[in-house]
Amino acid sequence: MVGTDTVERRVSHAPEGWTLLDVRAADQRAAEAIEGSRHIYVGELNKRCQERDKDGDYTLMCASGMRAAVAAGWLASKGFENLDIYLGLMGAWTSAHG
Repeated sequence: MVGTDTVERRVSHAPEGWTLLDVRAADQRAAEAIEGSRHIYVGELNKRCQERDKDGDYTLMCASGMRAAVAAGWLASKGFENLDIYLGLMGAWTSAHG
């Protein structure tokens, strides 16, 4: 799990091969999103995970942490190894960035 400071640093200086993966619903994403993040709703991972490189590094995020945890578990079961979860979630990001 990583906090807001780590995600801010990664967003500002995105390491090669790193993706902030937003697994919230489309309406939540439309309301607010972190610039540079990618979106795949957790319920669509099964049909869309081939869009992502299994060797990449991913930080998963959602609104409460539940979907990010589910997504991380599911991706890990499909061979994705470099996963962490943004502990601060969208609420912490919004608080830090007004």
